[in-house]
Amino acid sequence: MFERHARLAQAVLVVVSLLVGYILIEAGYRLYLYRHYTVQPGYLVMTTDVPPVATTFGRPGSVFGLFAAGKPFTLTIYAPDGTMFDRHRVPVNNLGWVSEFDYARRKEVSEYRIAVVGDSLTASINNSQPWPDVLQRRLNEDKPLLAKLGVRRISVLNLGVAGASMGMMANPLSVIARRFSPDLLVVNFIVEDLPRPYADDYAKVPDDPTPTPPDIASESEIKPPYVKVDGLQIPLSCSSQPEVLSNPDCKVSVMWYVPKETVFDRDAINHIKFHAAKQIVWHRVMLSKEPLVLRQLMGRAIIQQATTDLPAPHLLSVKRDEEERARAIAVLKFIQSIHPNTLVLHNPLYPHLKGETYIHGVTLASDLDPLMEEARKSGVSITRMERYMPVEKGEREWTRWYNLPNDGHWSNYGAEVYAAAVQQVIEQRLLSGRK
Repeated sequence: MFERHARLAQAVLVVVSLLVGYILIEAGYRLYLYRHYTVQPGYLVMTTDVPPVATTFGRPGSVFGLFAAGKPFTLTIYAPDGTMFDRHRVPVNNLGWVSEFDYARRKEVSEYRIAVVGDSLTASINNSQPWPDVLQRRLNEDKPLLAKLGVRRISVLNLGVAGASMGMMANPLSVIARRFSPDLLVVNFIVEDLPRPYADDYAKVPDDPTPTPPDIASESEIKPPYVKVDGLQIPLSCSSQPEVLSNPDCKVSVMWYVPKETVFDRDAINHIKFHAAKQIVWHRVMLSKEPLVLRQLMGRAIIQQATTDLPAPHLLSVKRDEEERARAIAVLKFIQSIHPNTLVLHNPLYPHLKGETYIHGVTLASDLDPLMEEARKSGVSITRMERYMPVEKGEREWTRWYNLPNDGHWSNYGAEVYAAAVQQVIEQRLLSGRK
């Protein structure tokens, strides 16, 4: 009897020891999460003085973009350490697209129209001079080209959307482009777009309504879920329901709406980040009844760090396999099926100019060359745009093309350089007799 009680006591002791050990591990892990996501919230932040709106973007028959029509906004960008490094005005036209030029659904008889679809490198909200606008000005200065085409003017429509995947470039962007009746469609992508998730139903295009809906802005202010810090509503970005702090699929948005003329110093930005993160950690960690260590071991998200749509390692696949390339080529073939005159451009990022990518040890050649070769076999030609840029000027010049070191998008100077390169490619296409 004594021995049986002794064995039972030993068993209980083992169980209690394991339980206490797990509790200590769980407590230590939760402390780590607190420090990692609250004490060190190092991410880029952008603020806008025009509140986000829901538009008819993507609806059948609509030609509207994502922004409030005719309402340019001031974008202020803060580096991950909280210091402000850029502040500029973003032009927004009558249809809610980033451009200083207004767009019309109906094309004039004497107009040659080019539509450009792409991601944030096309959308150009990270500088005050969208390169499609620069391209339009440059093309219209070429009088021999206008005479060759027999038109009075050339319009370039910027239909880029930040964060767009290859699938989104097909639908809704290329579908929207078709409603503008372009003579040429330009697909401007980066190889980093390939792994961005999208549904495979992009080819399912519903019929546009009859009659065509009027091009009158119908907008309502978006009220995203938020955390409140010092009276400021910091939006949450959620990829699943419910949109609450305890949902692991919700994270702090990097785009904040602030009153006009609001500018933060470094301490203020970091203060807001800290307290926004603290609220998330409290709900996601301190109040969680789940065993977070086990959740982590199962590969399930606990807290997602705020991220931007910039080309960055967290957006990239370590290995871009055949399936990923095949999906991209299928997208490009679909776009060509609805726009017979399509030009596909690969937009270089700063690492690309050095033959690298944003993944350590992965070269541009190993990423891009297989895609270009397989695309060629499928009847899709991809143009590498760095071959039309003055790369021979060297790395010191290249750094001026982008908003480095904090932002990998085009600078105003880079917009001029890239527009000049795209102009060369387009003029080669048009002057060769292909309209």
